[in-house]
Amino acid sequence: MKKQTFNQRVKEEFKRFSLLKKLRASKPRQKILETFLELKGHISAEILWQKVKIKDPSVGFATVYRTLKLLRESGIAQELKISKNKSIFEHKEEHHDHLVCERCGKIIEAVDPSIEKLQNDLALKHNFKIFSHSLVLIGLCSSCQNIEVDKR
Repeated sequence: MKKQTFNQRVKEEFKRFSLLKKLRASKPRQKILETFLELKGHISAEILWQKVKIKDPSVGFATVYRTLKLLRESGIAQELKISKNKSIFEHKEEHHDHLVCERCGKIIEAVDPSIEKLQNDLALKHNFKIFSHSLVLIGLCSSCQNIEVDKR
């Protein structure tokens, strides 16, 4: 038996999810999923739409945005609210937190066992079962902080 690649497994997973949700297997949705899997890192809906339009100019932004929400709902993508009106998406892989620079948009991924322990301790204290969490810290990266100092 042939071993499936990561992308093949994800496509099968999305196919099962779509069947459960009674969604038809549309070509635009498949193109969006394929393109999303090709891209690495943090992806905005706008960037994904631009990349998909190269393959199929008929795909609209609303279709891309709705498909990203389905990818999030299926567990394939993770959505991060980086400001009041902006979200980015990434492949759902190993857990990590994010530090987002408000000025330049730089995103730093970070894992700190002490933060994870604190969250678990907090849940225990309140008899709360955690299913998922997301930590996004918004501030200024070191480069942008240096710009602030230089202006003084």
